[in-house]
Amino acid sequence: MQERPRSRFSRDEVGIGQCKQCGGPVTDMDQVVGETGIFCSDKCRDQYEEFAKRAAKMEAAHKKPRRRVRFFLTLLYRRLVPILLVVIVLGAVAYFLDLPFLGPLVGDLLGRIGL
Repeated sequence: MQERPRSRFSRDEVGIGQCKQCGGPVTDMDQVVGETGIFCSDKCRDQYEEFAKRAAKMEAAHKKPRRRVRFFLTLLYRRLVPILLVVIVLGAVAYFLDLPFLGPLVGDLLGRIGL
């Protein structure tokens, strides 16, 4: 069985745990209880809670929604949709006017998709 840590201030007093910030022994007499655990001093508690707040803030900033979906939709609406509309209009004009260079190509394409 592992021996419990001794207090920094008194060799006779047995520690109840370790400080979450510095790792030093904590006794009943010198313990400081914070929101995130037990500490050996107010200074260690304040440092650890400040660190925990910064870490939570960084984690929240890291988990912001990604802009990939928005980028894809912007690309789709601004670039691909106008190009497809132009191609469809040119294909329809070529098909109905029976242009010799585009009419057969559009007719073959429509036949392949079942229209």
